[in-house]
Amino acid sequence: MAKKNTTPPPPAGRPPNWRWYWIRTALITVLMFIFVVYFMLPRVGNAAYLWAGGFALAILGYFVISYYFLRR
Repeated sequence: MAKKNTTPPPPAGRPPNWRWYWIRTALITVLMFIFVVYFMLPRVGNAAYLWAGGFALAILGYFVISYYFLRR
């Protein structure tokens, strides 16, 4: 008797292009940093860089965790 193939079939459709995933991630992170600094700098001064850095790190963290779970 032949052995049954128990491996699941590959997912349908094209495989994701991870290069563009990281390009979009970098673009979104940098643009969000610039956006926050631009609008907060007149109001809170140099603290805007800290706020923008925090938001940028949060966004980057979200995309890194999403990448980890998508690649599983």
